[in-house]
Amino acid sequence: MQHLKELSTYGNGRAVLNRYAYMGTLEEQPVLSFCDKNGVDLLFVEVLWEAFQSNTLPDAERLLAFDTTMILDYLEKTHIYYLDKLVPELELTLFNMVQIIGLSNPFTVELIQRFDAYRVELVEHIKDEEGQFFSYAKQLLGTSREHLNFSVDRFVSEHKHHEEDITSMIHFIKYHVEDIDLLTYKVFIGKLELLQRDLLIHAFVEDHVLVPKIKLLEG
Repeated sequence: MQHLKELSTYGNGRAVLNRYAYMGTLEEQPVLSFCDKNGVDLLFVEVLWEAFQSNTLPDAERLLAFDTTMILDYLEKTHIYYLDKLVPELELTLFNMVQIIGLSNPFTVELIQRFDAYRVELVEHIKDEEGQFFSYAKQLLGTSREHLNFSVDRFVSEHKHHEEDITSMIHFIKYHVEDIDLLTYKVFIGKLELLQRDLLIHAFVEDHVLVPKIKLLEG
């Protein structure tokens, strides 16, 4: 791969930088310049950039070498990126579809119900994760005065990522899209697949990088 500092923020791996830009808006510039301006570690970005660009999972061993607070910051910023950018974009696309097709189409009605249920689930998932595991991580890192009766083992046993829900919604849309030749449906699928891919990487970093790091802090 061409060295990251020689690439533009408009490259294939730009998804990783979106969460470090205000409201996920990126101006075209060298990745090195963006990282310098936003106080982001270029080598850390490079590991994640490679995963997004090659459609693989990140190198956990390389990520484990970075500071725990950096990992936690990335995951928290990813949550903000989902709730403030990706989900609102999906809602807008869905609204545009409804405006064109109307609510008389049974597929549209069911899609709205499925998406709304998933959105609620994602918001609750993030709320629980930040309120418990992330808060506990900050407690162990000494960056929070809050004291929680929690543990990594409890998080691992109770935590679910729900990737199958978004996969099911994508399959549902693709099954019906053959009968509805509308660009907005295809755009919606594309955005869902982007979120699905991002969630896989997010879950991997959480499970295979942050969890073992916090486990070590428990002693």
